[in-house]
Amino acid sequence: MADLKPEAERLRIGIVAGWRPVQDAIAWADRIIAESTEPPAQVLEIALAASRTRHEVGTLLRAVPGAADPVAVMRACLADLRRWIGDNPERGETAARYLFAIAGSEELPVEAFGSQPYGLDDSFALARQGTYGTVEEAHQALVEWLERHSREDEA
Repeated sequence: MADLKPEAERLRIGIVAGWRPVQDAIAWADRIIAESTEPPAQVLEIALAASRTRHEVGTLLRAVPGAADPVAVMRACLADLRRWIGDNPERGETAARYLFAIAGSEELPVEAFGSQPYGLDDSFALARQGTYGTVEEAHQALVEWLERHSREDEA
């Protein structure tokens, strides 16, 4: 069986941050159980987590054994995030605030992703105040950054 940790981490980040539903983790766990003769106990717990909160499911996903490259996982998460925001500037603004909150952390290191996430949310704020640019331009800058840094096949 392939290492489960990369996909577990991808799900954990998306579920805890709010752009993926808990049901995605349950469906993933169900698939792993169906494909495995001895799935890890942590995966069984996830399969039974329908009534758990996002953070509780995140804790269960974090406990999945294995190893994952955090930059590769985040690149896959950014692809998920890009799909989630679509053309919706409100979701884009939410995504920009999230990226600002994790900018420079081990989840979104400057060495791999640059420093632009520090300013993506400012673009939305300045546009909403009428100080600089438009919300559409801020959204487009976010989308372009996500497209440059996301990789669907990384995790």
